[in-house]
Amino acid sequence: MSDERYFDPYDADRPLLMRCTCGSHGCAQPSQLSGGMKQRVGIARAFAIQPKMLLLDEPFGALDALTRGTIQDELLRICAETHQTVFMITHDVDEAILLADTILLMSNGPRARVAEIVRNTLPRSRQRASLHHEPLFYAVRNHLVDFLVSRSATLSHGRAPEHPPVVWPGAPEPHPGAPRVSLQRVV
Repeated sequence: MSDERYFDPYDADRPLLMRCTCGSHGCAQPSQLSGGMKQRVGIARAFAIQPKMLLLDEPFGALDALTRGTIQDELLRICAETHQTVFMITHDVDEAILLADTILLMSNGPRARVAEIVRNTLPRSRQRASLHHEPLFYAVRNHLVDFLVSRSATLSHGRAPEHPPVVWPGAPEPHPGAPRVSLQRVV
């Protein structure tokens, strides 16, 4: 018998699985799925319950670069379609720049806390293939790397400011009445 016997055409998650490019694999057993497909299903399951905020902790860490890129693009597409708020933890600077509107930089150590809030100054319609051609890309990337390499250690052990500054790398200074932070897609 075909695996289609398990397919319920009224299953509410079916369109989401299709958007996550599981295609005909939507009827497969978990043991038949690759690591990338399991990640896609996990993301689809998380979106299916429609939470107010979705927390993703290093969701792409175990994937190869090609699969990671594909799933990141799918995450961007799903967020654009559903207007879902995502809080994602990552240690990948380029992933943060691609996926986030706001990046929270943490201090080091056991008393770590948010040390700086970085507004991504790149256009929201970011594309992986052309991201490095954006005029502000290296201003944002260099700011993040500089923080991680140089400044985060000086803010360790509770020395980070209680009210972290908000910065817009490469952009002109915002007006004094600008909001401190807007949580849209946060990495």
